[in-house]
Amino acid sequence: MVATCLHLAGFVCGFIGWIGVIVATSTNDWVVTCGYTITTCRKMDELGSKGLWADCVMATGLYHCKPLVDILILP
Repeated sequence: MVATCLHLAGFVCGFIGWIGVIVATSTNDWVVTCGYTITTCRKMDELGSKGLWADCVMATGLYHCKPLVDILILP
């Protein structure tokens, strides 16, 4: 019974870990670029963020992302 509970707890922790990895790699908010505070940048429309797969800019309430298609291209 104890071994079954440990196996189930290990499976649940592993599953939650995989979900966390997928969420972390799919978001584009790894690096937030701003020379001021976040609230000032939102007012001035200069808030940008960079992820693994895209560069994003927030301007006038719109969130525009440019995909990084050349990240996997070999020379």
